[in-house]
Amino acid sequence: ARSSGSAALLPVRKARSAKRELTRDLYLIGDASGRLLFCRRPDKGVLAGLWDLPEESEGAGIGGAGSAGDPSSSADRLRAAGFVLRRGELLGETDHVFTHLIWHMKVWQGSLERQGGAAEDDALADAAGDGAANAADAATLPLPEGFVWADPAELMLPTAVAKAVGLGYGNEKTRK
Repeated sequence: ARSSGSAALLPVRKARSAKRELTRDLYLIGDASGRLLFCRRPDKGVLAGLWDLPEESEGAGIGGAGSAGDPSSSADRLRAAGFVLRRGELLGETDHVFTHLIWHMKVWQGSLERQGGAAEDDALADAAGDGAANAADAATLPLPEGFVWADPAELMLPTAVAKAVGLGYGNEKTRK
């Protein structure tokens, strides 16, 4: 094209835009039988409708599952259903690169407890009397729609989620 002088007539490839970056704090929450807590991702966006770990994310509206205070955030949906997420130690960090997005994932050991206050929760109150059930009790309570206790091998997990699960699954700390 240069030698014939037609280079200026050819289309020019656009420069790639920078990939957006998102930091995700994921909870690896296990029950007494070794199952983990998973949630369905929203019907729109990155990995729409697939299984994920519960999360709290910085800027989750950008390719995540919602933002703080947004009912589509998995952590906020659990809170709205009367659960408390407790963060334990950091199990590891990993990144996953999409064509347009980079997820920086921190995977935390977590626990799920029932919020106190309701009369029906009195039987689940812990010895401290604060109205919260321990993680083993929480695993027997009904979960909000879109959440499930499962062995990771039973679910078709996206690669990004499988990487996060691999940082701590089977670790004694994830079993309660």
